[in-house]
Amino acid sequence: MLTLSGDVHSVAVCDSQPILMEGIRFLLETQTSFRVVLQAQSMEELFSKMEIHPPQVVLIDSHLFHQGIPFRENWRKRDTAIVVWSTDFREAEAIRVLQAGAQGIILKSASLQDLVSCLTAAADNKVWVDDSLLSASEKEENHSIHFLTHRERQILSLIRQGLKNREIAINLGICHATVRIHIRNIFKKTGIRGRYHQVLPVFPENSLIS
Repeated sequence: MLTLSGDVHSVAVCDSQPILMEGIRFLLETQTSFRVVLQAQSMEELFSKMEIHPPQVVLIDSHLFHQGIPFRENWRKRDTAIVVWSTDFREAEAIRVLQAGAQGIILKSASLQDLVSCLTAAADNKVWVDDSLLSASEKEENHSIHFLTHRERQILSLIRQGLKNREIAINLGICHATVRIHIRNIFKKTGIRGRYHQVLPVFPENSLIS
């Protein structure tokens, strides 16, 4: 793993368009927390370069990522976080990408601020999903979310960031059992339990209330 000094995270960019990769490198150079250490136009080139200096985070085009799914165990062994980006994501594809091991999903039309937030979350071993993807699948439930209490909204936000029950309890200074009660209330009020597990498949079935 290539670890840079201080709080700087090493990033690899994998995309079939060189000019796009150069643009990302240029943009991230304006940030103090990231440095692009390698670029690749194919999975073969990416894995070859990662043999020498594995980055902490890989930002990879969705088409190339799908080509690398058979090498999922290879990703895990390298302890490298994966962020997948695309010009467009359908909900079903986003779910498949998360289930295949990605920790971040972002659109190529996203702002630099969102890209940095996504890469930061992935580097911290958290899950980050573009808000536009979530909102598209939750329009029917938005009216119910307005009925959540302030604490329930806090917990829902932390779950979306990838925190588990015990981590949420520590973060909010409440006990684990209280978190479980709040989550049950969220499910009852919104009715989005099944879809919620789909959007964040990093949680095993029923783990949110276990």
